[in-house]
Amino acid sequence: MAFARSIKNRSRFSHYIKNYWLLHVFLIPGMLLILIFNYIPMGGIIIAFKNYSIFKGVLASPWIGFANFSYLFNSRDFWRVLNNSVSISLLKLVWGFPVPIILALMMNEMRSVKYKRLTQTLLYLPHFLSWVIVMGIIFNMLSYTTGLFNYALVALGQDRIAFLNEKSMIRTIVVTSEIWKNAGWGTIIYMAAMSNIDPTYYEAAIIDGATRLQRIRYITIPGIMNTIIVLLILNM
Repeated sequence: MAFARSIKNRSRFSHYIKNYWLLHVFLIPGMLLILIFNYIPMGGIIIAFKNYSIFKGVLASPWIGFANFSYLFNSRDFWRVLNNSVSISLLKLVWGFPVPIILALMMNEMRSVKYKRLTQTLLYLPHFLSWVIVMGIIFNMLSYTTGLFNYALVALGQDRIAFLNEKSMIRTIVVTSEIWKNAGWGTIIYMAAMSNIDPTYYEAAIIDGATRLQRIRYITIPGIMNTIIVLLILNM
């Protein structure tokens, strides 16, 4: 009985491959891409357990076990670096994750097509700028001597503020710049998810007298909830 079932399964598999072999051929470039750029580089993890020398290479460098980890954990600045990394990541998640959702909801309610396209372009543009350019913009905006914000403070009769030298402002600057750069790009995913919502739901809600906020709450947000959950998991 088991032998007959095995023969039957093999027959089904060969029939499936015969009919859909071309689709599997299309998978080869993507699989090669993942293999070359995602899996093969993972071999570089062994550098963490070696006294790596650029002249000897990865394989010829001597093994030192957990010495690098011991040096890291016993470093005087380790806990401060860890605290900064975790706190900045949490701030980006708490403040940065909802922003694309809110922007997508706002753009979805726009009725002027031209204004909507202009807004989308302005929001997407920072994503295509390198971090070098972004940091140059931030420096020019927040510089103590030539920054736009300090010029505005002086014009209002206030003292200049050294934004880039204040420890209390560094996290805010980092998180804000991250949101400004990537929030617009994140709205593309949510806008695409909203386009899949059946418009008859909105028509029925309008007939029933639902306000715009009620339509957002009971139709739009539930319609993109799966996308929100997936992106939240990926961001975490």
